[in-house]
Amino acid sequence: MDVRQLKYFVEVCNSGSFAQAAETCHISPQGISTAIIRLERELSCKLFKRTPRGVVPTANAEYLLPHAREIVSRVEKCETYFARNTKADRLLPVFFAAGTIQEFAGKAIAAFKKQYPHIHLSIYEETDLACDAAVEQEDVELALTLGPVDENKFNSVLLFSTMHAIIVHESHALAQRQYITVEDLRDVPVAIINKETKTNPNFRAACKAAGFEPRIAAVVGDILLVYHFAEDNTGVGISTMALAKRLARPHVRAIPFVEPEMQWNIYLIKNKNATLSSEARAFEQTLISFTANAKK
Repeated sequence: MDVRQLKYFVEVCNSGSFAQAAETCHISPQGISTAIIRLERELSCKLFKRTPRGVVPTANAEYLLPHAREIVSRVEKCETYFARNTKADRLLPVFFAAGTIQEFAGKAIAAFKKQYPHIHLSIYEETDLACDAAVEQEDVELALTLGPVDENKFNSVLLFSTMHAIIVHESHALAQRQYITVEDLRDVPVAIINKETKTNPNFRAACKAAGFEPRIAAVVGDILLVYHFAEDNTGVGISTMALAKRLARPHVRAIPFVEPEMQWNIYLIKNKNATLSSEARAFEQTLISFTANAKK
């Protein structure tokens, strides 16, 4: 069990209502219910009985309640003390999917640090799937990840968009195209980033929708190897137009896809059932404002 679960438990006991407790804790009723269910599983007992007038604590809940109140009270006193008295920077860990800092977030991070020098932004660059998992499990409050986003788990804001592209040697038969379709890659050897990113399953799904299985010649862990594959004219690589500008190579071209499902979208995500800290809200607002200003 954790303090957050105990806090929700105490509020349900106080109000006799999951909905009222959710409003008090600034969380969805589903979030309260999920936390209580997890707590019941950990304790191997039921904590509430439902009645026409609301929920009533069980005998086990009555035993737990004074202990939970004491724990929550002590933690809140500690939080209040350190919030008022510590001179150290406030720490905000954020996960960034590989490529998102270079393509979008770098300038926004610099602006945030300038505006909020007392908040120390702790940056972790991970795969997009790891970013999703970290926010879902509430290891971090915010992450910049790649689409598609599971809207059942996350609230999201689209920050940046570019197209996926093929990376192809100038002598390749596809090199003179202005645009490319997934169908154009039927029977063409392809190098793609590994399955720990959404690019891989997204591309495979697009090929399947077009009626064929892609001819994957190489699955790599480093995007630079995709470019080496194209340089050797062994086949084509899958990257993005934004990355292609940064990783330009002699005798290699980047050609964008035309299908909407082959967009490369950067989203800011947060857990639907979590309440953001003031530090996380400040970073969220900085990114959203930065995006709005960039579109003007």
